[in-house]
Amino acid sequence: MEPADELISTVERRAAFSTNRFRSSVDESVRKHDPKLWNRARMFIRSITQRYVNSIHSVHLIDVFEIDLHDLWYLFVETAKITPANEAEADRLVNQVIYARELGEISRIVVLPEGEINKNQSGKQQDVQVESAITSTSARIWIDLPFLVTDLRDAWATYMMKMSMVERENLAGFTARLAALGVCGYELMSCALMLFREALETPRQLLESDAALKADHANGIPLSEFLPAVLAWLWYGSYKILSLCARNEFSFKDDSANGNREWAEAGQLIEASGERQYSGFNMRRWQFWKDRLEEVSQNADSEIVAEQGRKCVHIFESWEQITGGRRHDREIARDAFFAKSVGSSG
Repeated sequence: MEPADELISTVERRAAFSTNRFRSSVDESVRKHDPKLWNRARMFIRSITQRYVNSIHSVHLIDVFEIDLHDLWYLFVETAKITPANEAEADRLVNQVIYARELGEISRIVVLPEGEINKNQSGKQQDVQVESAITSTSARIWIDLPFLVTDLRDAWATYMMKMSMVERENLAGFTARLAALGVCGYELMSCALMLFREALETPRQLLESDAALKADHANGIPLSEFLPAVLAWLWYGSYKILSLCARNEFSFKDDSANGNREWAEAGQLIEASGERQYSGFNMRRWQFWKDRLEEVSQNADSEIVAEQGRKCVHIFESWEQITGGRRHDREIARDAFFAKSVGSSG
């Protein structure tokens, strides 16, 4: 077998293992609610590190480790779906991502061909050079957590309407925690936009029992099914949402965000309101979400749903007060808190 064919074969074998063995094993563990899945993620991080650092450059292409990374994030996403959003286990799962990031930028030693030397080194080190683990997207393992943002965003985009209410809430709690801790900057906040647009800006009946409205909304999933996820996002990531809205932020660097930005545009309910539409995060959207949840909090048919709405509104109100609105005009206080020109438009 030619060397090039052997390299391709190595990548193909790893891809086949991912499809036929690894992911099916994860799915089986998820079905059994294996309590040690978080530790499996931690051990996988260690395994990827060990195998890369001790690998041979000419045999183990970075492509193999990219498959590892996609499998790792698959493991995290599936584990997050069954990890209660409001339990300490969710914090422990998030900690494993932080653990990976804090491993920094890993590298491996590449032995130079006979006759070549590394002029920047002396002694035995002249025979080697150091190669950093940099993916095809120019991201560094682990410090940049390659593919985490794209894989999480894809999970939300692909499965948001297919997940159960509990799975949606749990994944929201996981994603919001990561975003609140500054993992991957603001990039994970795009997942919040996806959820809030679908839940609060899209026409849908409030309760499953609203039969009169159901015929008008083809997807048939009531807003009440999204509320636990919205509440989880607000509970763990509301400050990040407000900070982006206050700064009118919309900056997502990776290419997948540029391919289809429909999720970032204002939803149908905002369009119908006649409000000027703005993409991304802005205070008009913040106020629309708050007003929509205020409507939910007034629901007389379900005290559980109404209470969830009240909790959401309380979070909005609390941050508006924390950032200066308790004693000052809220817009002026907010602009001052987020270092905008006082008196500028929100």
